[in-house]
Amino acid sequence: MSAGFIPTPEMVDAVSEWHQRQGAEQIRRPLVPTLRARFELDNAQAIAVIRAADLRRARAV
Repeated sequence: MSAGFIPTPEMVDAVSEWHQRQGAEQIRRPLVPTLRARFELDNAQAIAVIRAADLRRARAV
């Protein structure tokens, strides 16, 4: 993971939005490339955003 990188709430929300899409849309626009393009992230940062979103979702249950 990139040192000192902290996902913003907007980035975490983007993961939630992606999960709400229909299956065909998820296939057409995979999550990691979508995050990279939208927020100018590298792969490690995109994965950190996904992990932060998963953690937020787990805590909400």
